[in-house]
Amino acid sequence: MIVYFVLRLLDPAVENGVGRRGKWIRDLRLWRYLDSYFPCSITLEEPLNPSDQYVLGYHPHGSFVHGLQILGLRKMPELEQHLGDVRVCMNPVALRLPFSGEYYLTLGGVSCSRQSIRALLRSNNSSALIVVGGVPEMLHGEPGKPELCLNNHKGFVREAILSGASLVPLYMFGETSVYRRLPVCPRSAISRANHWFRNKFKIAFPLYYGRCFILPNRTEFHCV
Repeated sequence: MIVYFVLRLLDPAVENGVGRRGKWIRDLRLWRYLDSYFPCSITLEEPLNPSDQYVLGYHPHGSFVHGLQILGLRKMPELEQHLGDVRVCMNPVALRLPFSGEYYLTLGGVSCSRQSIRALLRSNNSSALIVVGGVPEMLHGEPGKPELCLNNHKGFVREAILSGASLVPLYMFGETSVYRRLPVCPRSAISRANHWFRNKFKIAFPLYYGRCFILPNRTEFHCV
């Protein structure tokens, strides 16, 4: 296990802009149950050329970006008909975690670092999908009251300009309805711990609840 943890920390697929995507994961029978529990549809307001490059800004983050995972597992082939090859740019800490990091890499995740995004956009016909709001959006969104965080999250615009890629806004309706966030006192130990993790690693562990407390709420996703 120690060797595995070290390999996860040193995995070059996290930062090379290519990742280690495996399309086989989309064909697992397990994911077919998602279609009834989390139905998902896509609407494109403008025609897109799959031979062009795009930087897609995804909102909102929600609790655990469930809508984006559903998109990757069941709807990414449909989206790639219009966008070509799409890679999801994520927090590198999440990609280096044992086991769950392997899952995100297999789905097509790569690091959201400047180095990784530039390597990705230098490749032919590859587009970057970035969850722009990150942790601040994760900590503030509520069912029916999503909050988009953009003021200090404009690096994706810079990378689009430098690479010549087109910016495409991507909004997932239903993302903030999967779980509800438990109210926590700002001065509590949990809030202080989240503040430390957010400043140190750009991640957080807020408390959420759903059906029977632990199950996600049944939600319909609509990506525009």
